[in-house]
Amino acid sequence: MAMHLNVTPDTTLCSGALTATLAPAAGGRVTSLSSRATAGERIDWLVPLDDPVRASGFESTRWPKAGCYPLVPFSNRIRDGRIAGTQGRVQLPLHPGERHALHGVSQQRPWHLERHAADRATMTYVHVPGDHGWPWAFRAEQGVELDSAGITLSLRVTNDDREPMPGGCGFHPYFPARFAHSLQFDARIVWPADVEFLASTPVLTGAADDYASANALPDVECTRYYGG
Repeated sequence: MAMHLNVTPDTTLCSGALTATLAPAAGGRVTSLSSRATAGERIDWLVPLDDPVRASGFESTRWPKAGCYPLVPFSNRIRDGRIAGTQGRVQLPLHPGERHALHGVSQQRPWHLERHAADRATMTYVHVPGDHGWPWAFRAEQGVELDSAGITLSLRVTNDDREPMPGGCGFHPYFPARFAHSLQFDARIVWPADVEFLASTPVLTGAADDYASANALPDVECTRYYGG
């Protein structure tokens, strides 16, 4: 079920020249990450939420493409919204305008600010079984910490149900395009996306998918899933 999410009140973290703003009630989001250059100008390392969105909030299934939010208890799409459970098939709500479930439950629900210091915070989400179609009880804990090297995000998911629960987690950041020069990570498997952005048959990475050393990003829209 869709609901309205409020961005305020928010929480500010600072460490040196780096500042982050968190909105626990808006799906546990990091709504901005910025620093000040020597000349004093602001540098946004994440796309910040627009002021009107900060002021009025947003409808949970029409989230702003800004900041960074947690993906729990699954990321990306689940085909036709159907997954297998120990008691049989589970039908999840389909995302509006799509034929599949998208990006989990927790980023569409308020989180709670559990702990807060000047440069770090912990936000938690406790899932009520059945909410948004997800029948298992679980708890998620997200850590955000700033230091001289940048920002560190952590995510822990605990199954509080009596039954085994399928699940996964991750983060969905929106980086400004001006920083999209190169990328580096180590992966041995790639799942190319089909026309509906669902992962297809995995293959071993080749030269075009080798980012073990920093490699230039393709200058086209690209959706691919890596692992291993």
